[in-house]
Amino acid sequence: MFNFDKLIVPLLSLLEKSIGPITIIIILFIYRKYIGSLILKLSEIDFKKTKNGYFLSAKTGKETFPIQVKNEISKDKLSKFEELLNTKKYEILETEIDQWKRNEKNSIYPYILLGRSYILQGKEKLAEHEFKKVLKREYNNSEINYYLGALLLKKDDLDNAKEYLIKAYNLDNNDPRTTLALAYISFYLEKDINASIEYINVSHDSYKKRREQFPLYENIDISIHQSMEYYLANRGNEEDFRRAFEIDNYIEKSLKDYTYHGKLTIENQAFTLDTRGYLRLRAVEENFRSAKKTELIKSSINYFTKALELIPTDVDIVNNMIKSYKYFNNIIT
Repeated sequence: MFNFDKLIVPLLSLLEKSIGPITIIIILFIYRKYIGSLILKLSEIDFKKTKNGYFLSAKTGKETFPIQVKNEISKDKLSKFEELLNTKKYEILETEIDQWKRNEKNSIYPYILLGRSYILQGKEKLAEHEFKKVLKREYNNSEINYYLGALLLKKDDLDNAKEYLIKAYNLDNNDPRTTLALAYISFYLEKDINASIEYINVSHDSYKKRREQFPLYENIDISIHQSMEYYLANRGNEEDFRRAFEIDNYIEKSLKDYTYHGKLTIENQAFTLDTRGYLRLRAVEENFRSAKKTELIKSSINYFTKALELIPTDVDIVNNMIKSYKYFNNIIT
């Protein structure tokens, strides 16, 4: 008897661009329930959503037929659009995206790129509008949930940001950006240092596998650790100081391990140096590691000096420097 399974699955694969993924799912469901179960014994249909779109596979006996329902995008095209974003050629980018949307109506990428373009231009409402348009079609897409969460995070809407980011994490727990964003929320919203560090550890493991995909990751990673160090230094009890110095050691190691040249912003470099100096200043103020007071205060002055070389007019860094010199004079006299 002729095996219709070998005909129906490749045929649907050819038709997917014109009839759409939802129609394919309905056809496969009807096929399996009313035809396959009686004649062809189609035993399994697998349906997943990935960052590239849909993936369906139909299994019949010993053979599996893949059906790719993808939002196709070539690496060259993606590189071209990323370059336009990075060089801030927004008008050209948006013209190209408009053409792309007309040619490939089922693709979500134009909307994501347009949303990212709006974020970089400070047009956050327009960005949110584009992302939510995609979300109506791709509710279970991890990437769009991440971008919406990150956008709301940028707007300090932490509660709603967390909702989207948790969903993105549940859909793809190997995206280091999502776990890093959740670390940020755990720290700033809930002041839960332990949960934040757990998310960071998961994020680092994922990042090692996909390093080339996330060029800004290192910058955000240092910023979060810097913020946690500053917060713990301000609280000032012995356990907080111990943890703050552990984070400080992590920052020092990361600055050596990561390829930072040209990636860490001047402001981030300066504030990281300021935070490391501030931790040592606070340790002297609270008499933590009292046997190393002189070493700590000299080190704090060194960090503040380097920070002021980058941002000479920052009042907070100047004030921290003055405090450090006062303590240093008291110690040596």
